[in-house]
Amino acid sequence: MQLGRRGRRFGEQAMLKGWQCDAIVKLITDRTAEQLPMPFVLWTAAAVRDLISQRYGMTLAVRAVRKYLQKWGLIRMAPV
Repeated sequence: MQLGRRGRRFGEQAMLKGWQCDAIVKLITDRTAEQLPMPFVLWTAAAVRDLISQRYGMTLAVRAVRKYLQKWGLIRMAPV
């Protein structure tokens, strides 16, 4: 009996659903990290990653969170 591969395949990552994205954007635009039970003062990518983990039990890489923040228009790109 051969079992299929378990877990995510190489290169795959967990993705937030649309309603989860909306909830996270609302939280980080309406409140500061200090107002929520977070050990951060500012919303950094690491702070947002921890918020996502706390709320939805998903572990995302900081790089993936930065991509979400950029997609949501909440992070500025440095000039090249």
